[in-house]
Amino acid sequence: MTNIVTTNPDDSDDLDRIIERMLHDQAFRMGVVRESHAWFFYYYFPHYIKFKMAQFHEWMFALAENTSIRTAIIIAFRGASKSTLFMLSFPIWAILGKQQIKHVLILSSTQQKAQLLLQHIKRELETNRVLRIDLGPFKEERNGGEWNTTSLYLPRYDAKITIGSVEQSIRG
Repeated sequence: MTNIVTTNPDDSDDLDRIIERMLHDQAFRMGVVRESHAWFFYYYFPHYIKFKMAQFHEWMFALAENTSIRTAIIIAFRGASKSTLFMLSFPIWAILGKQQIKHVLILSSTQQKAQLLLQHIKRELETNRVLRIDLGPFKEERNGGEWNTTSLYLPRYDAKITIGSVEQSIRG
């Protein structure tokens, strides 16, 4: 699988062949996207790609895939896709991908911002047809009323994405 993931993106014939096979072969697709956050993003989130990806995007993907890095600070200009890559795509890939994380915790400065981040993930899980097929159903877990979703549970992976903020105490 490694030679597929690291195929030179400038070789459009190889790229087309890989994408075509991914479209029709779920097992192949799952193998590719599990190995690479970049392939995961390109396949499941093409609606976020408006221009050719810059080199720093590839560095961000490499950072996300490197399990030996425990803490990273990413400083980039507004609109550089930091939140899209690390707060939307990465939490889902960390569960589905080779890392097989069972509990992703997203922390934000306020509960309102944290709720917004979780709503973006929820919307993708509800509306992104291919992601929904490959990732399976999810369940919301609420804490304190109908509008206060704090976690999304993905039963197929026995995994959870939970939000929190510095405004609240974290339990459990």
